[in-house]
Amino acid sequence: MGDKIAFINREKEIEYLNSHFASRPNSIIFVYGPKSSGKSSLLHKAAMSLDTKKYAVNFLYLRKVIIY
Repeated sequence: MGDKIAFINREKEIEYLNSHFASRPNSIIFVYGPKSSGKSSLLHKAAMSLDTKKYAVNFLYLRKVIIY
């Protein structure tokens, strides 16, 4: 996941995420959708624009975790 990923027609989603983070910084947000639809990349792109002194972002990448 890098900053060079092209996001076509995802401006609305990025704007929503940034608005959500700004208005509810202590909340948890769940993003769901079909496999390989860009969920993690979208969250990563939105999170990269956040002020790291104000926000702590944690990603749980569950594809590498065995869940029983």
